[in-house]
Amino acid sequence: MNAPSFPVTVFEMNFRVKQTVEFAPWKAGNFFRGKLGITARRLCCPRSCTDAASCTDASTCPYARLFEPRPTNAGPSGFANLPRPFVVRAEALNGRTFHTGDHFSLTLHLFGAWETAALIEKSFGAIEQLELLGISTSSVDIPLTPAPCRLIEIAFLTPMEVKWKDAIVRLPEFLALMSRLRDRIASLSSFYGNGALSWDHKQIAACAELIRMTHCDVCQVDAGRRSSRTGQTHGLGGFVGQASYEGDLDQFLPMLHVAEWIGIGRHTSWGNGAIRVSTPRLPQSAQT
Repeated sequence: MNAPSFPVTVFEMNFRVKQTVEFAPWKAGNFFRGKLGITARRLCCPRSCTDAASCTDASTCPYARLFEPRPTNAGPSGFANLPRPFVVRAEALNGRTFHTGDHFSLTLHLFGAWETAALIEKSFGAIEQLELLGISTSSVDIPLTPAPCRLIEIAFLTPMEVKWKDAIVRLPEFLALMSRLRDRIASLSSFYGNGALSWDHKQIAACAELIRMTHCDVCQVDAGRRSSRTGQTHGLGGFVGQASYEGDLDQFLPMLHVAEWIGIGRHTSWGNGAIRVSTPRLPQSAQT
């Protein structure tokens, strides 16, 4: 792994509620992602603009950079449409109702695309039901160097949907997770971060096949969203729960730490695919 770190800019926003707002289960991230998109488009784009593909200013438009990014430099093949360079993290708000005068906070993780920071702040400050009391930013650099590890526990905090070999996986098989995560990190780094990674993708997959899942306790949850622009309904469901893995995990540990910031699978910009990683010690008998 030739890149020393994966950079993330963290926006922490504190709100006061002006009008009662109710967050449906598993859909708080969708609420804020939708508000961000609608408001950012209104602030940036003339009414005559239909999409970034036909916009002559798309290369310099911060809205296009956030929501309709397109390749402007060499990177991994197969990316006609780039991954969006942000995720909203609002899982603590899922299923909760806030009334006038209540306070809450949420975070947004931005991967490169720093020129969009001002638009992000203006857009969150323009949500009609909420008053933005304050916003702070900080920078995090996640090292991309292997670290000794034989046992990992992963908590799947929000619905995770992973497509692998033309099918949706129902269990968190390590090879499927790492293959999707490998590709996501590589594309984000190439297009927004420190540049292309000199990873051997086949070697990563071969090593992932050797990792053993020792425990799995997940369940499927259903959720959906309706696009305000197209009227189409999209599924936001997937599995949540936890699983444990054992094996030579050295090269996967930094990848999973990055995943705690970027998510895995589909609809990550909505906050889906959020995970938490822990590294418990193996029993003494297994270490000797």
